[in-house]
Amino acid sequence: YCKIGKWTQDEGALYVETLNVRPDMHGKKIGKALMLRSVDLTAKLGWARLDLHTWPGNTKAVPLYKRTGFFWEERDSEVYCVNFMPAILNNQIISDYFERADWYADSTREIEVKPDGREENKFTYFTYSWEKDGEGLKLEYARRGRGLRKIECNEFDVEVTVEDRDLVFGKDYEVLFSFKNKSGTPLDIAIEGKDDRNLRFD
Repeated sequence: YCKIGKWTQDEGALYVETLNVRPDMHGKKIGKALMLRSVDLTAKLGWARLDLHTWPGNTKAVPLYKRTGFFWEERDSEVYCVNFMPAILNNQIISDYFERADWYADSTREIEVKPDGREENKFTYFTYSWEKDGEGLKLEYARRGRGLRKIECNEFDVEVTVEDRDLVFGKDYEVLFSFKNKSGTPLDIAIEGKDDRNLRFD
């Protein structure tokens, strides 16, 4: 049994309220099937993320969560996991990759039973990676902003870098967009900043 609902403590996410498999059915990949179905349903409903909590002593379940797209955020007293696969599956730039590759089976992400994240310039980034028939894809999400900040594929690389993590409201900050064309053919690029309740682009 798996129940997901709207997550009220953060924006843009559904939440795994309950996940339970009868003890006599453990080891039969039912938990995996439930989590994959939950990710697929979250994407089909148009949500960007699927989150869940588990208790610190339940590290046995962490590899399952990570293999199904979740990252373990480092927090003081809880195991909190975030999954950006719904947004990835709905991303028009890269969605065709998963017509050829299986996002679960072709993942090359290293699974370790510890909090995730790569630190750089005071930011923490979560990295997905896949490989299928010599075609690679790597995506990086910012932990705090919850946004996609890097795409690396066979045709191009694109990366967004923010000047300073400790932003102050009411100030101007530079954002650097870098592109690398690896396709050997012209690549047309257009950037449009979308304002939200916290950010305004000039």
